[in-house]
Amino acid sequence: MAEAALDAVRRELREFPAAARELSVPLAVPYLDEPPSPLHFYRDWVCPNRPCIIRNALQHWPALRKWSLPYLRATVGSTEVSVAVTPDGYADAVRGDRFVMPAERRLPLSHVLDVLEGRAQHPGVLYVQKQCSNLPTELPQLLPDVEPHVPWASEALGKMPDAVNFWLGEAAAVTSCRRRECRAGEEVVGRKCIRTIMRTSTVWSQERSTSCCIHPVTGPSSPMNCTHRQPIS
Repeated sequence: MAEAALDAVRRELREFPAAARELSVPLAVPYLDEPPSPLHFYRDWVCPNRPCIIRNALQHWPALRKWSLPYLRATVGSTEVSVAVTPDGYADAVRGDRFVMPAERRLPLSHVLDVLEGRAQHPGVLYVQKQCSNLPTELPQLLPDVEPHVPWASEALGKMPDAVNFWLGEAAAVTSCRRRECRAGEEVVGRKCIRTIMRTSTVWSQERSTSCCIHPVTGPSSPMNCTHRQPIS
């Protein structure tokens, strides 16, 4: 009797993500041709936790016209920034029984640009990817090119942004998996591939406790030797 009940629960759990998706999330992420009103944004996208791609939302930002590799080199090329370095592009990734974080290096942004343009080489894959509002703290020279917040989004959420980040990386740079406990928006200049997973599907994500370490990158195929370990859930 107990085993039959457990089988029924397992069957329902297997079917639940598909049912939830059919009810609330379309198969393709919808495109909006213009920014929604704060009310519609909150009602249609924030409350149900549905992703969307909004065109023409920030076209008035100078960054969309000005930001190019030559512009960044001329404006902030000599500025040192925190750069994540991994042997294969996978930052914050599970390797065997360990959660491996990237090594961090302080490098002039011009060196990152040299690598992107093929003018220089650097061991591993480079990715400027700090999460702690690195645009105002590390690259304040670029702030005149953007607004401090997106008014209709701030009104919908009832708060100003917690962080404003600048990300720049090679094509091989990958963040394998990230669970966001906050609302996040991104303006992409170039190309970025994002795969979204519904919270109802995380039952299959095989979360487990493991150890955490930082990869000391010495070359593209360097072995993994942890420089720091701590329990992580």
